[in-house]
Amino acid sequence: MSGVRPFEPGEWELYRALRLRALGDSPDAFGSTLEREEAFEASAWESRLAAGCASSTDLPLVAVHDGAEVGLAWGRIEPESPERANLYQMWVAP
Repeated sequence: MSGVRPFEPGEWELYRALRLRALGDSPDAFGSTLEREEAFEASAWESRLAAGCASSTDLPLVAVHDGAEVGLAWGRIEPESPERANLYQMWVAP
């Protein structure tokens, strides 16, 4: 299976692994750092992804290639301007 699908709320460990890998691989592409996010407690990762999955304006996505999770992205519709969407945290393994 290959493609892009939404993260499930319980996949916080997968989200964490991909996010940390992205920060390590492409540190200049993000507004955070690997060191900062490595220090987050498991509960912070779990609540971050659960909130994103439950949101009507956020869309956390995982990229899958040949059955392996290889990337992530996070889309967000601007609540004040619903015609505008932004893309955050986009990364695909080299």
